[in-house]
Amino acid sequence: MTVRSLSDADFEGTIREAKNAIVDFYATWCGQCMLIRPKFEQLSQEFPHVHFFVVDAEANPQTRKSLRIEGIPYFALYRNGQFLEGFLTSRIEKVKEKLIATFGQNAQEVAG
Repeated sequence: MTVRSLSDADFEGTIREAKNAIVDFYATWCGQCMLIRPKFEQLSQEFPHVHFFVVDAEANPQTRKSLRIEGIPYFALYRNGQFLEGFLTSRIEKVKEKLIATFGQNAQEVAG
């Protein structure tokens, strides 16, 4: 699955439509954010049952403030439009662990 960029204008509507989703909040000046981005894009291929999104936290302050994001890279997990969990990390291994724990490794493992 491809990674789609979201803005304040389309964030809520798009997340509401996604059964399972992860959002990477980043900033272009953040070195760790830029290093993890290609790995995040690779993960999207491993989890085709999850929608992968990115949001520029600097350019979209409304979305950032609604989640009270104080640091980046920040990842948020959603199921059926509902926020499940958010976490700070620059380790792709932690992102993958959270994806497996929340959504399973394939569509058959998804609970709820």
